[in-house]
Parts: sequence; C-alpha cells; structure tokens
Amino acid sequence: MIGAVMQVLLVEDDVGDAELISEMLRLASASAFDIVVIDRLDTALDLLRRERVDVILLDLALPDSHGVETFARMQRGAPNTPIIVLTGIADDSVGMMTVREGAQDFFGKGSFDGKLLARSIRYAIERKRSDVEIRRLNEQLEQRVTERTSELAAANAELQHRRREVQDVLDVMSTLSAKLAPDGRILLANRTAQRAANLPLATLETMNFLDGHWLSFDENVRQRVGAAFHRATEGALVSFEEKLLAFGRITTMHLTFAPVRDAAGEVEYIVAEGRDISRRVEVEEALKAANHELEAFTYSVSHDLRAPIRQIDGFSKLLTEQFDASLGPRAHHFLRRIRDSTRHMGLLVDDLLRLAQVGRQDIQPMYASLDALLEEVLAGLQSDIADREICWKIEPLPTIQCDPGLMNVVLTNLVSNAVKYTRPRRPAIIHIGQSERDGRPVVFVRDNGVGFDMRYADRLFGVFQRLHRADEFEGTGVGLATVQRIIHKHGGQIWAESEPDKGSTFYVTMGLPHGGPGGAL
Repeated sequence: MIGAVMQVLLVEDDVGDAELISEMLRLASASAFDIVVIDRLDTALDLLRRERVDVILLDLALPDSHGVETFARMQRGAPNTPIIVLTGIADDSVGMMTVREGAQDFFGKGSFDGKLLARSIRYAIERKRSDVEIRRLNEQLEQRVTERTSELAAANAELQHRRREVQDVLDVMSTLSAKLAPDGRILLANRTAQRAANLPLATLETMNFLDGHWLSFDENVRQRVGAAFHRATEGALVSFEEKLLAFGRITTMHLTFAPVRDAAGEVEYIVAEGRDISRRVEVEEALKAANHELEAFTYSVSHDLRAPIRQIDGFSKLLTEQFDASLGPRAHHFLRRIRDSTRHMGLLVDDLLRLAQVGRQDIQPMYASLDALLEEVLAGLQSDIADREICWKIEPLPTIQCDPGLMNVVLTNLVSNAVKYTRPRRPAIIHIGQSERDGRPVVFVRDNGVGFDMRYADRLFGVFQRLHRADEFEGTGVGLATVQRIIHKHGGQIWAESEPDKGSTFYVTMGLPHGGPGGAL
C-alpha cells in the first residue's frame, strides 16, 4: 500500500537538518509523505503510543538520549514500525551496529539525496510489513503445530488406552480354560484350549485330562500336574508353573485348578485355567543372565581398579618416607595431591559398586520402624559430629514396609548430607519429621545449610553430579543417585526443595505404613 500517503515521523532536534530532510522528501515526491517532526525521544515515544506511523527517521543524538541506546529505546517503544537511522557521526560502525540490532537502514547526514531516502523509506516499509506478516504466519503455524501436537498426544493416549483394552481382551482370549469332572473327564473347553491341544472339542470331551498324552512330553511333569489336580479335587486352590506341550510346542504355562462346590459343599467340578508365560520366563532368564554377567563385570572392575589405586598410593607413600629429606615443599605438595586423588578414586569405586549392587539387589520387605533405623544412623555419625554444634529436631517417624538394610542407606545418605552441608552454620539445625502430600505421608530431612539453586535440581540425582565444588564439600556425587534408586525400587519418590544460603529439604515417600494398604510412605 505504498501508493498511499506514508506517515513519516522524523525525530531530529536540529531545526536546520529537520527542514532539509523534510524538503528533500517533498521534492522527491510531493504527495507521498506526511512528515511530523519531533525533537525529543520521550515526546516521540508518547506520540507512538497514541498514533500510528509508517516509518521512523531517527537521529541518534538527541537532548534526552544519545547513541545506540536511542535506537534501542525507540525499537522497544515501536517494535513493529521500521526505523531508518540518521547519524551525523562519520564512523559507519555505529550505523552498522543499529542495522544488526534491527534497523532497516542508516544514512550519514549529508550523504544522501531525497530520492535515495524516499526509496529507502519505501523499501523499509515493505520489508517491515513482510517481516510482520511472516511473523504472524509463523505464530499461526506454531499455534497450529501446538494444537496439532496436543491433538496427536490426545489421540496417542486414546490409542494406548485402546491397545491396553485390546491386550486385556487378548489376554482373556489367550487363556486356556476347561471344566473338568473330579475324575478328570473334560466336560468343556474353550477355543484356546482346543488350539493348545490341537484337537476339536468333540474329541476333547471323550478324553480324560489326566490321561491326555498332549499334556507333556515328560512323565514327571504329568505326574506333578496330576498331583496338583488331585489336591484341587480335595478342595484346595492350586496355582503353579509347568512346561507343557501346547500350541504345538513346549510352552511354559501358569496353571490354576479352582474347585467349585455344589450345594452340599462337595467338589462338583474343577475349573482349569492356563496362561502362556513363555515370553515372561524368557525375559526373566535373560535378566538373570545379564545380572550374572554384571556381577562378574563388577567383580572384575573392583579387582582391576583397586590394584593400581593401591599401588599408586603405596609407591607415593614409600617415596615420601624414603626421600623425605631430599624432597622440597612443592614435591611434598604434589605427593599429597596424588595420595588424596587415589583415596578419592577408591571412594568412587566403592560408591559405584554400591550403586550397581543396589540396582541388582532384590528388596526384602518387612515392617520396620524408621525411628529405630534413624537411631542406628545417628549413632554411627557420632564420631563425625562430636565437635559440631547441631540442634536436632526429630519427630516420631512411622513404621513402614521396606527393606531395612536399604532404608538404612537412604537415611544415612540424607542425614549425612544435612550434617555436611550445615558445616558453616553455628548452630546447624537439622529437622527430621513427617508431612503429607496428596493424602500420603512423607518423611523429610530439612537443614539450614548452604542450599542450592533449584534451576539445577534436575542434576541432583545424577551420578557424579555435584552442585558444590569439591574443595568446599567432600563427596563423590553418587550418594543421592543410590538413594533415588533405592526409593524407586520401593515404589516411592524423592524430591528436594532448596534456596542458596537458606538450606534444603529432601522429601521421601515409599512402602506401606504399618497396618496395611490404607496409605503409603
């Protein structure tokens, strides 16, 4: 819409320059430009808040603003209006700088004529309008992509839900089911059972389950299945796993014999069900093999890494002892650094092995008092805190279903961290107690220590991730990763809240509280 009259705002405090520029534009095209001259930046910005202009001709040296900052303020005040910079400075670097920051063009005063400036104004308006339109289209595209992404996410969630429903149906359809008389005769069998036996129902109904040669290739297995069936005829619900001949192959089946009684309480018939768990067994066996390999690897790592660590430390010690007199202060300093590093490496190996062991270890759940476990932890820390001024605030903790050994590791790490990071405080305040979140009890450990920036909280539970320098606080950066792994194995969560120089709070949920599944901790 360049053919219409263009509204030009000329921000120029020199009256002579303002008259010259205005006259140049009128001579270039008398009816194309409607020019408003203002000599202050603040006044120009106030005008732009009330009225629309097509282009701004901006002098950088004004009574109330100077240099590149003038352009920056104008750009912030009129982000959608093209700006052409006019400068009386001979150095083009200033103008080029404004162009890099978003100016459409720049001219040194006295280096242009009216036609050149008019052409630049037209191009600037076109470019700016194109930029605005492209930005508008991009925003529409981004909005559409966001909407489409949300639609796809919802569709994917619905698809997953449908898949689960289909899988549930398939699970039911893939379950062998048969109605058996107490003497073993097959009274009824579903289609899955017929496919497993590779026999039609009419044939199956002439057979006795206990005599079925299709049950297994192994006589011992047939005897075990028969013994389980007889226990069911005596009224017991029997569930077990066996390898049977089914679906034309040897299949690991989870079998259940459920007795159904008549009105007199006698077993009238047995409902037999079988589920193919071959895939699950294969996965479990693969995991066992992987764990066995991991154990062997862990032992190798432990043995092979500890040997050179011991040797470096030992030879450094010998060097110190035997050549003490001939070694200068710098040599002693270097040897201390070497020995400190080997000790740190040894701690890293220990912590990594402990982390790997936690990952492989099955939890042994039992009801345990967290109060009793905390007492053990505090007793073990006494030598480390003997000379510390620590104010302990300890509330009663619950009894939960957990692995006591692993939970001891959790409490030891959390309490030790609170002790460590409150070292600069006099006194240190450590508060251990319970709270509640979403109706679930939560154990927390709170301190008034150095804290950390929550922007880096995602690094908190990563291996070797430390939020403080090693020369400030010792550690390997593995402890919280171990804690998180233990908590996840208990089906719980761990998170933290903190602020630099204002302390930290770690929260933990896990297990079942004493008394059953009424809540979780």
